[in-house]
Amino acid sequence: MLQIKKAPIEKHVYFLESFCTLESYCIFRFINEFGSNQVARYYKWSHVVVSLPTLLTYGYLDQLKRSIDNNLICFVSHHQASAVHAIDLFNHIRIYLHYIIRFGYYDMIVYLSSKYRNKNWYVADCVINSLAYRRWNFVRFFMENRFSEIDREFYPKIISSAAISTDMDILRYTCEKLNYFQIDKLSFYHLVECGYSNIVKYFLEPNQSNKSGTMECPSEAAERAAQRSAPNLLEYFSENHPSTITTKVLDTLAKQGDFTLLKKLIGRHTKVECSTLAIDQAAMNGKLTIVQWLTENSKSGCSTDALDYAAERGHLNIVEYLHHNRVEGCTKRALNLAATNGHLEVVKFLHYNRSEGCTTAAADGASQNGHLETLRFLLDNRSEGYSNQILDKTAKRGSIETLKFLGERTTDLKVHSNTLSNCSNFGYLEVIQHLVEVYRVPIDSKSIEKAIIFNYIDIVRYLLANSDGVHRRYQCSPEQLKMIITSDNLDMLKLLWEYQTFTQLSFGTLALHGRFEMIQYSIDNKIHLDCFVNQLE
Repeated sequence: MLQIKKAPIEKHVYFLESFCTLESYCIFRFINEFGSNQVARYYKWSHVVVSLPTLLTYGYLDQLKRSIDNNLICFVSHHQASAVHAIDLFNHIRIYLHYIIRFGYYDMIVYLSSKYRNKNWYVADCVINSLAYRRWNFVRFFMENRFSEIDREFYPKIISSAAISTDMDILRYTCEKLNYFQIDKLSFYHLVECGYSNIVKYFLEPNQSNKSGTMECPSEAAERAAQRSAPNLLEYFSENHPSTITTKVLDTLAKQGDFTLLKKLIGRHTKVECSTLAIDQAAMNGKLTIVQWLTENSKSGCSTDALDYAAERGHLNIVEYLHHNRVEGCTKRALNLAATNGHLEVVKFLHYNRSEGCTTAAADGASQNGHLETLRFLLDNRSEGYSNQILDKTAKRGSIETLKFLGERTTDLKVHSNTLSNCSNFGYLEVIQHLVEVYRVPIDSKSIEKAIIFNYIDIVRYLLANSDGVHRRYQCSPEQLKMIITSDNLDMLKLLWEYQTFTQLSFGTLALHGRFEMIQYSIDNKIHLDCFVNQLE
C-alpha cells in the first residue's frame, strides 16, 4: 500500500490505486512515512492527479491546463472524490485563489484570469490577499487587468492593507490607481504607533496625485505617538496639527521621561497643562528631573500616589524630594509596598520621617517575599505586627529563611491545613520539611497527590517516609498511574510500589506506550497486570 502526502489544504488524506501520468517529482512530494497513527481517508490515485487542491496549491500549471482542456478535473473533498462539471469549475478554483497568491504562482493567476475572463473573481479580496502576502506583481496584475471589478466600498480596506504593508511605492501606486487617499483611524493609529512617519505624512499632506484633498488628522494621533515613544511624529503633530497635543500627551511624556520634548511642548502649547498624573507617573518611574521641573514650573500638582508609587519602586531620592518639597504626602500604602518589595532604606526613611505608618500588610509582604532584613526592622521598630496568615503566605512563596526567623521570633502562629499541599505544588522540599518537623503540620493525602502530579519525587519520598501510616491509606488513582506510565517515570513508579500505594497496573496502557522496562519491573516484583487476551496477543 502506498501512503500519500496531503495537499496543503487537506488533512490526513491518503490515496490508493494505479498511478496516472504525472511528473515524478510530484509523486515524491506526496509520499509520506508508513505507519502513521493519524486517521486516514482513502481516494483513488486517478482522482488525485487531477484534483484541484493538488494542482492549484502545488502550482502544477501544465498538468492543470491538460486536465482542464481534457475535462479531467476532479474535486477531492473531505468526504468523497467527485467529478466537477465545467460550469462549476471556477467556483471551486476560486476557493483556492488565496493559496495561489500566498505561494506566488503568478503564471497560474495569469492563465486562470485569461481562461475565466468573464467570471466574478472578487478582485478586491485578491488584491487584499496580495498585499497581505506582499506579492506586489499580483497587486499590479489585478489593478491593471481587472480594475473595473473592484467596488468602491472596498477602497478603504485595500488602502489600509497597502499602508500596513509599509511599502511606500506600492501604497502610492494603489492610492493613485484608486484615486483614494483616505485611511481608517485604527489603521492610521497603527502606523503612528509603529513610527512609519513617511506613510503618516503621505495621508496628511497634499501631493501632486491627491486631487481630492488631504485627510483630517485623527484627534488621538499625538497620544498614540507619545505612548509608543515616537518623538519625530510628536514634533510633526505639534508643528502641523497642534490640536492633537493634549493633556494626555504631556502626562505620557512625563511618565516616559522624555524631558526635552516635554519642556518643548509645554513651552509651545501654553494653553495645554499637565494633570496630577504627570508627577505621579514620573515619580513612579524614577524620573526625578521631571518631578523637580514640574514642581517648580507647573501648577498641576500631584496626588498621594506620587510618593506611594515612588516608595513602591524604591526611588529613595524621589521619596525624599517629595517629602521635603510637596505637601500632598502619602498613605499607609507607601510603607506597605516599600516593605513588600524589600526597599529597606525607603522603609527606614518613611518610618523616621513620616507619620502615616503602615498595616500588617507591610510585615506580611516582606516575609512572603523573603526580605528578612526588612521584616526584622519592622518587627523591631514598629507596633503594627503581622497577620495570623503570615506563616501561610511565607511558606507558599518558599521563603525558608524568613520562615525560620518567624519560628524563632514567635510561638503563637499556626499553619493552615492546605499550606503543605500548596508547597507540594511548587516543589518547596525544605519548606515542607520545616513545616512537618518544626510546626508539626500533619501530612495529608492531598500533599502526596500534588507532589506526584508535579513529579517532585524527593517530596513524594519524604512525605511517604514521614507520614505516620498515611501512605498505607493513600492509594494512587488510575489517572495518576496512567500519567506516570505516559511520562515514562519509572523511578516514581518504583517509589510508589515500595510504599504499596497501588496494587495493579494496566497492561494495555503499558503496552500502548511501549513501557517495556515498567512491564519487566512489574513481572520481577509480582505486580498484578490487568489485561485481556487480545492485549497479550
